[in-house]
Amino acid sequence: KSGDRYEIKYNLDSAGNAAALQLLDVTRTKDAFVVIVAGEEDGSTLRVQSLVEGDSAALDETPSCEASTVEGYECTEQLTDGISLNWNLRDAAAATRRRGLRQSDQTVELYVEVEASLNAAYVSLGFGTQMAGSDVVVGYTDSNGASTTGTYTLGSYVAPSEGSCTDCSFAVRSFTTQSTGSSALVFTAAVPASEDEETSFVWSYGTSDWPVKHTKAGAVRINLASGVSSGIASPLKDEHTAHGALMITAWLVITPASAMVARSLRHIIGAPAWFNVHIGLNSVAGVLFLAGILLAFDKFDSGNLPQSHKEVGAAVLWMWMVQVVLGALRPDAHGKLRLGCIQPSWRPAWLAAHRVVAAACLICGATNCITGAMRYEDLHDEKSMLVASLSMLGIMVIVATGMEVMGLPAKAHADAVAKRAPSQELARNTSNASSISAH
Repeated sequence: KSGDRYEIKYNLDSAGNAAALQLLDVTRTKDAFVVIVAGEEDGSTLRVQSLVEGDSAALDETPSCEASTVEGYECTEQLTDGISLNWNLRDAAAATRRRGLRQSDQTVELYVEVEASLNAAYVSLGFGTQMAGSDVVVGYTDSNGASTTGTYTLGSYVAPSEGSCTDCSFAVRSFTTQSTGSSALVFTAAVPASEDEETSFVWSYGTSDWPVKHTKAGAVRINLASGVSSGIASPLKDEHTAHGALMITAWLVITPASAMVARSLRHIIGAPAWFNVHIGLNSVAGVLFLAGILLAFDKFDSGNLPQSHKEVGAAVLWMWMVQVVLGALRPDAHGKLRLGCIQPSWRPAWLAAHRVVAAACLICGATNCITGAMRYEDLHDEKSMLVASLSMLGIMVIVATGMEVMGLPAKAHADAVAKRAPSQELARNTSNASSISAH
């Protein structure tokens, strides 16, 4: 049958070799038929034994997996630079075959090789599409310097506890470190999929002692019986991307641009246009910021995030609301009473508070964009968000520095003072006239 695989076991001798070659010549004429000859020399004659009825498994004539460099294994999948997963197609095919026959042995041996260049203190592999909730086996070096393994059910952003995996299917576990510094995690596991399906794996490694947050992690789908693999888009990737894009646009593009308009460009744009641009940009940034916050509240349920990302985000939200209130209650710049109670004499104090809160918002917002992008890289193994964050931050810093060097803020301030002077003088004269009239 096209695509079937049959195993014939025999003992090698001179007669056996001839018989094997004849067997290969015959079967080679069949389409998509693969013959694997295995045996050992014991001086006996060739013995050929057929398998039990129905004991067959589909196997491509040319396996699509990349050949493993680890002795004793056929296939390899590069999980990330320096880490590979190795296994045997015939083991996977046999396991799925036995599953179909309702036999008990349905396991495949998996070999995770870690290169010395990673300086990995631990490595983990398990079944699933995301870390949280997955059962994993971890190979690590304990406090006594001994190589050991453990099985865990992972939680969300918290270190797993010993004994957390009560029904893990891993067995025959070993973790060894070579003299070269490389290490290997070897274990057998129940095959969770048929030969026509893919198995989802999660993996990670860390350069600090287990159990601490991983240095890098990811997920991959592999058909162990054929060697075909595909990447897995991490859960919530689209939502994380949207959240990051909203925050980067708000805090690394629009808000800095709005601040530059108020600080350095108002004398060029002219009043009241510069003020309208400033308010307009801040309004757009506020809408994007709130959209990102609402998305996080709705889709993300994560505690203990690295770099206190969640807590800093909450602080930025509070400071932003304070800034909105300050903007609404600003004293008039031309000496007039606002809202019946806000004195123009309060403006210097208001300006100081407005600028301090604005600077705090910008610094914390930009910092949280960077830490969020770092978390994005950890979750999805992509640097795009971090590159975008650092690029926009760099551009804004360069532009702002250029404006300072050109003296634009000083010119804008001088222009504002000059234009406010007549209005303030008129306000003082009016106040004096009213006082004289009252007397």
